[in-house]
Amino acid sequence: QLQCRHELGMERRDVRLVTLAGLLHDIGHGPFSHVFDHEFIPALQLPPQTPGLEHEHRAGMMLDALLDKNNIDWEDGDARFVKDLVMSSCADAQP
Repeated sequence: QLQCRHELGMERRDVRLVTLAGLLHDIGHGPFSHVFDHEFIPALQLPPQTPGLEHEHRAGMMLDALLDKNNIDWEDGDARFVKDLVMSSCADAQP
């Protein structure tokens, strides 16, 4: 693992943040995972601009809520970096 980190030119902090983003990516899935996303959510007939239609966006919202509720204070930019990675495949992800 350390050799891989050095080969990629990544700092230990970055490896940890990318790992955390990978672990948090799917927390936005509802029960029954993709069935929830592809069957239940569309059945609600929500407007397309409704936040949380994609599991990545729901994961970002959950991350915000977890940090806020538990008063977790990260270094500037770390939370945004992880959230951006988690939401990277969302159509409405911020650059």
